[in-house]
Amino acid sequence: MHKKFHYTPVDMPGFHCHVPLTTLQPSLVVNGVYHEPQSAPHKEFTIAPHENGMGIALAVAAGAALEQPLQIINVRTGAHTDKLVFTNTFLIAPQAQAQLIICDHTLSPDTFMTECTTTIVVQPGAQLELLWMQSEHNRSQHRSEIRIRQAAGSRVTCNVMTLYGAFIENVIDIKLQGEHADCRANGLFLIDGTQRVVTDISIAHEASCCRSNQLFKGIVNNEAVGRFHGRVLVAKDAQKTEAYQANNNLLLTKQAKMYTQPQLEIYADDVKCSHGATIGQLDEQALFYLRSRGIALQEARLLQQIGFVQDVLDKIGVVPLRERIAGLVEKRLQGKFSRCIDCELHCC
Repeated sequence: MHKKFHYTPVDMPGFHCHVPLTTLQPSLVVNGVYHEPQSAPHKEFTIAPHENGMGIALAVAAGAALEQPLQIINVRTGAHTDKLVFTNTFLIAPQAQAQLIICDHTLSPDTFMTECTTTIVVQPGAQLELLWMQSEHNRSQHRSEIRIRQAAGSRVTCNVMTLYGAFIENVIDIKLQGEHADCRANGLFLIDGTQRVVTDISIAHEASCCRSNQLFKGIVNNEAVGRFHGRVLVAKDAQKTEAYQANNNLLLTKQAKMYTQPQLEIYADDVKCSHGATIGQLDEQALFYLRSRGIALQEARLLQQIGFVQDVLDKIGVVPLRERIAGLVEKRLQGKFSRCIDCELHCC
């Protein structure tokens, strides 16, 4: 077992982020403004405020292989309750390797509206693993637009985990612009009450010999509503493309709703592409089997849900981080975060 650790900023003693590992040096963004840490500059990467002062600019140097993940913690506080719009830019230079963790939090009970656009450029031969954790209180609205541009031979793994938020909209736009680019896009959302989550992902294969794989799953409870729109576009010259897309969902109540629309748009003739979507309920026969072995109904339902989301969690490459996120997901499914819905210090 890896040692537990949480991050508490000096000027926010009531706030805790439980995602970081002991080896991380988190960077804090409060109401869109980067709080530069008092630490020595790094040779392998730079983090600075975005050119307009809102959001951040991250650059990883060519050939750098970062030993530890970088983490950015976005926090909304009562000091700024108006609608917030900010921009991030991330540049992963040629042959660089980086892991990036981004966490979204709220620190006051105000009704927040946030719009964030993040542009990520992954240059030739570079590798990036991105984990985006969304855990805001249930009066917040957040629209995240993630634009990823991949050059030849680059590899990207993008994991988006949504635990809380009144209305969350994730618009993911990925373009494979160089030959042999590889992208793995995964997502998981767990919603209940009257939450709304929208996932709109588009992956465009613009060069030959590229590969993409999507796996998005959701568990919808109470009167919550989820929406998934996934599009794979294969351009005319993008021969020898491999593209796979899957969206699977569980509805735990009759009132829960899920809308899904997978889509393939193919203009090349030498491709391997598939897509599919499912919407279902817990397996009653499996529940009966577990209960016949002495397992209580609530625990049996929990085991099925954990089994359902496990393959998404397995996509997180950093093992201690995967274990930590799995623990948070299990607590969320157990209802242990219910007290956080109206909590001023909501954190994951």
